[in-house]
Amino acid sequence: MTRTYRHWPWIVVNAAILLGVAALMVTLVVRAVRAPGFELVVTTTLAEVLLAVIALLLVRSRRIRTEIDDTAVTQHWVTRSFRIPFDEITAVEVTPEWGRWFLRIRCGERTYEVIPCHNIMFSIRPANRPPRALSAVLDDLELRLAAR
Repeated sequence: MTRTYRHWPWIVVNAAILLGVAALMVTLVVRAVRAPGFELVVTTTLAEVLLAVIALLLVRSRRIRTEIDDTAVTQHWVTRSFRIPFDEITAVEVTPEWGRWFLRIRCGERTYEVIPCHNIMFSIRPANRPPRALSAVLDDLELRLAAR
């Protein structure tokens, strides 16, 4: 059975930022239409392209997730994915670092970071305790590794 884990607070913040970017894009277009001028149109076009790239990255970041099935852990990032078979896992550790939490999986000399969880400023969770998504992945992973 495959389970999929995501850090939902980041997805909510991401959606709010995306709405702000969309509102800014609409505002820029309305301003350019109301007072057309070569300089304003060029500036608006460049700003729209930059905002479109930011919006694309925000939409693509929804792809970030961790999947655990009966044989491996799969981490999907924005542009790539990797699969870590249970047989190759030598250690699992939870690491807080620069406002984020990671579950680090070691496979010999290689280290993989899975289920990235950002500390959200308005979170009611204590700063010294990992987010629920990360704890759920850790529990699931430890159960599956112990069953092997």
